[in-house]
Amino acid sequence: ARDVAIGEPWSTNFDLFAVPAGGGRPRNLTADNPAWDTHPVFSPDGKTLASAADDGTVKLWDLPGSARGPVKAEVPPPQRVNAMAFTADGRTLVTAGADGTVRVWDAVTRADRHCLRGHASPVQALALSPDGKTLAVAGGTPGQSGEVALYDPASGKLVKSLGSLADTVFGV
Repeated sequence: ARDVAIGEPWSTNFDLFAVPAGGGRPRNLTADNPAWDTHPVFSPDGKTLASAADDGTVKLWDLPGSARGPVKAEVPPPQRVNAMAFTADGRTLVTAGADGTVRVWDAVTRADRHCLRGHASPVQALALSPDGKTLAVAGGTPGQSGEVALYDPASGKLVKSLGSLADTVFGV
């Protein structure tokens, strides 16, 4: 093993790999993106992997064993993605952006269903309730006030704002 902190510059190419659980050679899923690939999240059935790239795109990978086989599709949020989550049925993907937007995507067709606007600062975290009927969204700018809001992900309507908080919220 080598100590990259001493022997070479820090890399800006962060890749995601599929590693067979039973052994075998790891496969680089994001070799075509020379920069950061982050926030990997599996669909509930394990057949699709969503990952965010630092160029603002979200890549949906149909993994081996899925009906479509290994393909890649991109959905273009406007800025860097900070968090993602699938609904329990795997048919919807929600992405949270550094520009304060939350987008709700059809994970099957890759269509943008709607965009939830209204956050004045970056959205740092999101979570869906187990029944998929409530979306909690949190964020803020570090060192400044934060916010948490609840939405109906099906309609995109604000259900409740929990108001301004003392600092950024990084998890819900």
